Parts: sequence; C-alpha cells; structure tokens
Amino acid sequence: MSQNCRNFNHGRMNVSIQYCPLCGEKFNSGGARTFCGAESHKSKLKNRDIYCCDCGEKLSKTNPNSVR
Repeated sequence: MSQNCRNFNHGRMNVSIQYCPLCGEKFNSGGARTFCGAESHKSKLKNRDIYCCDCGEKLSKTNPNSVR
C-alpha cells in the first residue's frame, strides 16, 4: 500500500477495480492490463481521478499523449 494514499480499497481483499485512482498502485495481482480509450479517460478526469482505475495510466489534462 502506498503510505500517503487515502483510498481504503488498499486494505480490502475483493476490489472491483484493478488500479487505485489516487496513487496508481495495482490492487488485484491477477488479470491482464486493459487499455482504455480517450473518452473513458476524459470521464475519469471529470471524476477528479489522478490515475485510470482500469489501466493504471496517469491521467493528465496538460499532456494529450497520456490519454489514448
């Protein structure tokens, strides 16, 4: 668990998302990494997420290359 992360999913055994939207750390060790589209990342930015909870990529408004 990231020491500075405030997401309580780090302490849970069954989590419905793969990556933490606040620190980007992977929750579930199993499962393949998924790749999201630009529209999916835009909606996550509106939720004020820092990282994508599906692929773990850092979301950024200023860097268009980070959004696929």
